[in-house]
Amino acid sequence: MVCLALSRVEHPNGRYQRESVQRAIDWILSMQCKNGGWASFDKDNDKMVFQYIPFADHNAMLDPATVDITGRILEMMATYGYDKNHPAVKRAIQFIRNEQEPDGSWFGRWGVNYVYGTALVLRGLEAIGMDNHEPCIQQAAEWLRMVQNPDGGWGESVGSYDDPTLRGVGESTPSQTAWAILGLLAVGDTRSDSVARGIAYLLKTQKPDGSLGRGIVHRHRLPPRVLSENITSIASISRCWRSQRTPSDGENQRLALSIRH
Repeated sequence: MVCLALSRVEHPNGRYQRESVQRAIDWILSMQCKNGGWASFDKDNDKMVFQYIPFADHNAMLDPATVDITGRILEMMATYGYDKNHPAVKRAIQFIRNEQEPDGSWFGRWGVNYVYGTALVLRGLEAIGMDNHEPCIQQAAEWLRMVQNPDGGWGESVGSYDDPTLRGVGESTPSQTAWAILGLLAVGDTRSDSVARGIAYLLKTQKPDGSLGRGIVHRHRLPPRVLSENITSIASISRCWRSQRTPSDGENQRLALSIRH
């Protein structure tokens, strides 16, 4: 996320910024796991025996590679000129393919859950140059459309971590709706009824103070991240707006300073 943010700004000392980012990218590449994915903290920390140690926090001493983190890293690498032909990217794409569920969704470890995981994968694959017509991508997009709620939003509960039949099932929330919209936009679905209904849901749930309420955005026992939820929702609306019009030069300059799509 730091590298993504730095890609949108210019430091007065450009050489210092470039060297700092390159060091970060080199470190990230060195942390790629044997299976091609990336984890949050460790490399190849996936020995299941550690999950059963009594003092494990939430039985989570492991840090396996996950598709949500891997998708984010692909998005970042694309920003700095990497493409799908880079060896590390090829391994990451194969990891993502291997982890896809039979229904087309992807499990997200660091958010709730399959809606979140699927959206981050689709954004990463789009950024790195994958063809939107790939079967795995189209299947994922169709899954997102299938689990949309009648009110136009998307939702999912933490119960889907224990019961996979609950994936994509739950009361609509702004964060999960925004994730789903971003996922659909990543596959080129800019004018479908699903996207339009999702945007309408976000607009009608906005509060008088400008916030978009609270939802289930993190899997662990932490308070809802309200700022994160608002930013995600704004990002989805912003990208949808940009995908349907050609901005003027002045608007392009302002958009360059806005949330990265």
